[in-house]
Amino acid sequence: MLFDDIVRVLLWLVAIGITLNSLDDLGIDALYFLRRVGRRSAKPLSAEALRALPQRRIAIVVPAWQEEAVISEMLEHNLSTIDYDNYVIFCGTYANDPDTQACVERVSGRSTRVRNVIVPHDGPTSKADCLNWVYQGVLLEQERQGSKFDILLMHDAEDVIHPLSLRLYNRLIPEYEFVQTPVFSLELPAERLVAGTYIDEFSEHHLKEMLVRQSMSGLVPSAGVGSAFDFDAFRAIAAAHGDKPFNVDSLTEDYEIGLKFRLANRRICFACHTVALAPERKGEPARVEYIATREYFPSGFRASIRQRARWICGITLQTWSQVGFVGPLVVRYCLLRDRKALFTNTILLCGDVLILLQQRYRMIGVQEFGDWRGPWFMSVRECLVA
Repeated sequence: MLFDDIVRVLLWLVAIGITLNSLDDLGIDALYFLRRVGRRSAKPLSAEALRALPQRRIAIVVPAWQEEAVISEMLEHNLSTIDYDNYVIFCGTYANDPDTQACVERVSGRSTRVRNVIVPHDGPTSKADCLNWVYQGVLLEQERQGSKFDILLMHDAEDVIHPLSLRLYNRLIPEYEFVQTPVFSLELPAERLVAGTYIDEFSEHHLKEMLVRQSMSGLVPSAGVGSAFDFDAFRAIAAAHGDKPFNVDSLTEDYEIGLKFRLANRRICFACHTVALAPERKGEPARVEYIATREYFPSGFRASIRQRARWICGITLQTWSQVGFVGPLVVRYCLLRDRKALFTNTILLCGDVLILLQQRYRMIGVQEFGDWRGPWFMSVRECLVA
């Protein structure tokens, strides 16, 4: 029957697709393993050595639309914990979002390190649009103060910034012009299964794949948080795009800004470093932890679906359509890895359907889909209605 033949073809396509995808992932695993063979274990950085460096001026940009529930706590917590002095936080708010504005204004009234940048039109607009106006606010601040910023750093309204992360960016820039640090989840109960998938995914990407990409001079995308840029390099990228560094037509403007830096052959670093900290109690060994941004990942099914859909549409469809496959071969390979989700997700969905069909066969006593050398013992349609 025609329907049976279609299922047979799907079986082969799914099997081939899963095999090719697995071989691709195996290649990344092999490169990660070979990269670490014979290499001395990376020693934790010294907090004292980071503190000894002269401090460059850092502008932290934070877009905020209807973030009144978290923005005050985020600002106050990070202001009290960041182990750095020479920085200013620029929060982008909207005129028709008075609650978020009021929260930012209250904090800025108590701290000279916070600025409220009001987007000159009503929201919500895209995150890229808000970031572009915040960037303009940073430029105006430079003109008013008569002193330039050296580093531009991206964060979100719910981020917990590592106390020493600014000192790490201060150390690595301008040797590198774009520095991305890992993003990990705050501690969550084990039953938060949806958020657990994010925890697993980010751990694998930021502790393995991004390290491999950097070692092969591939594409290291910006995560949108914990992304630091040499300010002069950022201004050059912005000038090349009409003084609008972030693409307002993209759902994943953070991913695209990292791609712009790579295609411009800028020096990029995925900074996966640990730091040795003094023990909390006398007699205990020194604590070692990653210098990483912490935040809560989506734990609700609906929120997760919305974010995943945004990533798929932005990375696999919009960037593919707007940018295409460009750059050196290794960059094109990284683009392929990022965009293959459009196909692998479809393949996995088909695989799930076929697994359910196989279970239906087993329930009625048929052990396999059929004899591949001849007609099936029972057609798919007969199986479904049995």
